[in-house]
Order: sequence, then C-alpha cells, then structure tokens
Amino acid sequence: MTDFNELFCDNILNISTVGRDDTHVSDGVFAYEPTSYLVLDRMHEKGMFSDINLLVDYGCGKGRVPFYIAYYCERAAIGVESEDDFYKAAEKNRENFKLSGLVEFVHLRAEDYVVPDRADVFFFFHPFSEAALEKVLGNIEESYQRCRRRIRLIMYYMTAEYIKLMKNHPEYELISKTDCRDLFKNRDGRDFVFWYEKIS
Repeated sequence: MTDFNELFCDNILNISTVGRDDTHVSDGVFAYEPTSYLVLDRMHEKGMFSDINLLVDYGCGKGRVPFYIAYYCERAAIGVESEDDFYKAAEKNRENFKLSGLVEFVHLRAEDYVVPDRADVFFFFHPFSEAALEKVLGNIEESYQRCRRRIRLIMYYMTAEYIKLMKNHPEYELISKTDCRDLFKNRDGRDFVFWYEKIS
C-alpha cells in the first residue's frame, strides 16, 4: 500500500497516524509503525472484529486501530500507550475524530494496565518483549477469572519467540493464521495475523 493510500485512509478518519518512528526503540520496545489499513481490512473481512464488546490495543501508538474499530465496526476501543509523545498524538487525533466517545487512550506501560472486565478482544502488533507479553497475558487471565467471557487475541507480525510463547499457553487455541504477505513487497515474510480464542 502506498503512502498516498495510507494518507487517504487517515483522511477519512480525520486522524494522522502515517509513518514509522524509531525514536523510542530500546531493549523490549520496538519502533512505532501503524498497522496497514489493508491488513486491518483483511482482518475485518476474516471476521476478527466481529462481535466485539471492547477491544484493547496494546502499544497503540497514535491510535489507528482504535479509530478503525470505532469507525468501521462502531464498537468501543481502548489504546494503551507508554510513550508520552505517541499518547499525546493519539489524544490529539481523538479531538478530531467524530466518534471520539467510542475511543479512549491510557498512558501506561502495557504490563501495568488493569484489564477492564468487559474487554474481550485484544490486539497486538509486535509491540513489546516476550516478558511484557507474558505479564499482559497474566493480566488478561486475572480479568477473566473475575468475569468469565469469550476472550480473543489478535496478533500481527509475530516473532518466532511470540509463537513459541503462545504454544506454552494451551488455554488459547489458534483459530486461524491469515497470510498478508501479498499486500507488501520486499518484507521479511512475517506478515501473518494469528487469531487465538481462550478455551480454558
């Protein structure tokens, strides 16, 4: 997808999320790069965003995924972001977004975020280390024990370490693995979306 098309889709939502940013790259923290609108559209077509009560996007950056969910699915979404400048950019986008009541941003590390008991879909675009993911899964489990419900994890651009980690969590079943490699040129072959459902 060209930058022009990414900008065009941003313009529809009246937000600004385009571009990669390596400013905060460090051990366990990866570059800001929004999920392509083409990938989001494919997820939507595959039913990954169906029957959402509340979606949580970990490492939401400037908020593209929550805005997409609010606009195209008319569902509530929360973005969790630890970096101050990205959080402020997301809040600025929310001021310009016409369905702002469906979107909320939280300025916290993902590991420190207390999962709302109505959240049922959790999105990850390779946002942080395996150790942080493990802690987040523990937080989701705590919420599940407080309020039993369907839990869905959507993970995009996973590393081999992420895949191995999820295999060590038999309480989650892999529902589908969606290939998105055809949407990009000259990438490293990791453009798959993994859909997990909690089964125990």
